[in-house]
Amino acid sequence: MITCDVFYRNYFGIDSPFRYQHEVWDLIHNSELPILLRAPTGSGKTEAALVPFLAQFLEKKFPIALRLIYVLPMRVLVNNIAKRIERYAKNISKNISVKVQNVLNL
Repeated sequence: MITCDVFYRNYFGIDSPFRYQHEVWDLIHNSELPILLRAPTGSGKTEAALVPFLAQFLEKKFPIALRLIYVLPMRVLVNNIAKRIERYAKNISKNISVKVQNVLNL
């Protein structure tokens, strides 16, 4: 199993994850759910949620979930985050697809 530090470094280009990113990794891998993460804007909450989910694709085992639905309050945020997630996903597997859906698409 890949470690939190190795995943962040190799796939996200982050040398040293924040303490709470490690904590989220551990909580999710120990199935201690649900998790509420509260941190300032721009502090890595998105990565904290994505890393354990995307790490599953490396081992081709999916104890967390096969799909991730990431909900955001504003369309501009959705588009920016979707591009970031696509960039991360491309480094992990060509089989990961990222789709954007909003109320206008329903």
